[in-house]
Amino acid sequence: MNYWLPLRWCRVLEGKRPQTKRLLNPIMACFRSEGRGTRMRPGPVSPGSLLWLSLLATVSPVALLNPEDPNVCSHWESYAVTVQESYAHPFDQVYYTRCTDILNWFKCTRHRISYKTAYRRGVRTMYRRRSQCCPGFFESADLCVPLCTEECVHGRCVSPDSCQCEPGWGGPDCSSGCDSDFWGPHCSNRCQCRNGAKCNPITGACVCTDGYQGWRCEELCDPSFYGKDCLLECQCLHGATCHHQTGECLCAPGYTGAFCEEPCPPGKHGSQCEQRCPCQNGGSCHHVSGECSCPAGWVGPVCAQPCPFGSFGLNCSQECTCRNGGLCDHISGQCQCTAGYVGERCQDECPVGTYGPQCAHKCDCQNGAKCYHINGACLCNEGFKGPSCQDRFCPAGLFGLLCDKYCPYRPCAAHSSRVLTETGSLSHRRRLTIQDALNHPWIKSNEHKDEGKTQEPQKREKRQLKTKRLREYTIKSHSSMPPNHTYADFERFAQVVEDIEQMEASFLSLAAAHDSLQQDLDAVVSAYNEKEARCREESEGVRHELSQIRYDFRKVEALKRSLQDDVQALSGRLSAAAQRYRQRQSLLDALQAELGRELRWVQEAVAALPAGGGGGGGGFSTCSFSTVFNHDVNEALKELLSRSRGGELVSGINLDLTEAGQQR
Repeated sequence: MNYWLPLRWCRVLEGKRPQTKRLLNPIMACFRSEGRGTRMRPGPVSPGSLLWLSLLATVSPVALLNPEDPNVCSHWESYAVTVQESYAHPFDQVYYTRCTDILNWFKCTRHRISYKTAYRRGVRTMYRRRSQCCPGFFESADLCVPLCTEECVHGRCVSPDSCQCEPGWGGPDCSSGCDSDFWGPHCSNRCQCRNGAKCNPITGACVCTDGYQGWRCEELCDPSFYGKDCLLECQCLHGATCHHQTGECLCAPGYTGAFCEEPCPPGKHGSQCEQRCPCQNGGSCHHVSGECSCPAGWVGPVCAQPCPFGSFGLNCSQECTCRNGGLCDHISGQCQCTAGYVGERCQDECPVGTYGPQCAHKCDCQNGAKCYHINGACLCNEGFKGPSCQDRFCPAGLFGLLCDKYCPYRPCAAHSSRVLTETGSLSHRRRLTIQDALNHPWIKSNEHKDEGKTQEPQKREKRQLKTKRLREYTIKSHSSMPPNHTYADFERFAQVVEDIEQMEASFLSLAAAHDSLQQDLDAVVSAYNEKEARCREESEGVRHELSQIRYDFRKVEALKRSLQDDVQALSGRLSAAAQRYRQRQSLLDALQAELGRELRWVQEAVAALPAGGGGGGGGFSTCSFSTVFNHDVNEALKELLSRSRGGELVSGINLDLTEAGQQR
């Protein structure tokens, strides 16, 4: 069955895109219009071929634009349509009436203007809505996309000459990377990083410089770590801290060296070993605190004071053993004897005939007198006096304590050991020394009695007075020295002896207390050292475990930040993909609706065609649509529809254009 192809279709088909024209060339060759008629020359057109021509007419850029797209602008345009219209056509109608005209058989011809319905071709102005891309937009893949004069390098064109940049890029054409202080789309977000850190231009995450940590890089590395991400462990010793960026050791007071492994050199102490030690007399200072450690014989904050009297040695802890008032050296403890004494402990008096310091002086006493070993004073024999015992004590014929007694018979022998008694009789007695007199049994017995606790106070005072007078009498009776001088020396000597005895007792008690205290102190120090060693060992183990935990924690934190950056980037890509999917879905819906309308139009057009055609008269007998559409055109049309995103929309349409398909 053959149909006429309207000229309008040919014009529509001629306005298609180049690839459409390539497919229509063999078809248009069959339907070239000759002249200006409203019809093309007839040719065999089957219903299947007519359907395909209708589909080709729908695959146009204008038809696929979505009118609801805000980027699509619509306007009304006028066009002329040639139509056939009816009108009242006047004509001269001749009719006959009866009259008196005999020649015409009483019929007279009359004329009148009558009207009849006639048809003529007219031009009618029609209006239709035309859709096209708004200014600043152009058509691409059936969409009106914005036109940017300059290409958006790292972004997309969202409006005329306006780019939407990807995160991390800015500038009019999105070709400039964000500055170090900004990030995000169009570099609109200010970085919050500190201490010279840079932020990721896409996510805004801070990339800390060496030696810093934290979300904003506001924290220094922990004292035991340094470097990038604070993952490098310091190698410093003795409690030193390392520089948070370079790892250089900052030594604690008292230490030096690359790793603070060496104490300060002698004579230096304190921070960076810059302070000089103030210790004197060979003392050494502690390399940390500067506290002086004094050598033997010296004490004090700066070792400027010798040991106190009675002590010597290291820390003045040893007790002097010098006797008879001897002084010991505060360093070595060697005794320096007073005048009149010699020996390792000054325990011996000077040999007879010598006296003074180190017994270096010789006595010059006369008449067999002996000198005092301390100051060289002569101890005259009986009957002599004077500095050197050169003078007789009593004149000839006199005797007695005051030389006021006369010898009854004969003068007393000046050099004899015999003396006259108070009765005038001659008596021999042993010459006593001061020490012998003090050790007299009667004096000793009275001393012991004076020490009794049960005696009455008055009796004790009488005995003490008697003992005192007896001592005085004994010294005066048995000494050739002047009375006053002898008594004074004896009192001083007795007082020194008593003081020494009391000091010896005190020293013994103090030594016992010192020994007990030293034992207790040694026990405490031993326990303290043991506990300190155990605590130090446990502390070292805990410190190592904490260091490992910090290292693992930092690795987890770094991995966490990396995962967060990846999640943010993936979220951004998913959001962009979802947005593109929604756009494509909306375009697909619009395309489906438009194609549905066009298909309905084609169906109506096919239904409006006449049932029978003009046969094959006058057409191009050699042009057969059955051969044109059999294979090549069919495949080309499928390709065209697929490229126009219509492949999935027409998958349900029967595209079989073979002879069998046309017959069906």
